[in-house]
Amino acid sequence: MAKFILILAIGGVVAWLWKSAVAKGRGVRSEPGPGGSREAGGAAGSRAEPQATTQTDQDGNEPMLLCARCGVYFPTSEVKPRDGLPYCSVKHRDAGPSDR
Repeated sequence: MAKFILILAIGGVVAWLWKSAVAKGRGVRSEPGPGGSREAGGAAGSRAEPQATTQTDQDGNEPMLLCARCGVYFPTSEVKPRDGLPYCSVKHRDAGPSDR
């Protein structure tokens, strides 16, 4: 029984390592893209302006931005900018940035 549990544990580690290697090979990023930083503090004008044009990569994926109000990622084509900050909706744009 102990050998079976050990084999399952080793298999789980190998699967996790394989998944991590495949994700790195595809260029999967865990960090926010352009204009999607979660910097604390700083003036509103110091953040990067969201891109006006939508560009896709080779796979047809669109860059994602981070909403300044709720922190949700959304496609660049759906940005509602205000004062240089990206927002996911008109409601959040009108409410302004989060106090987080």
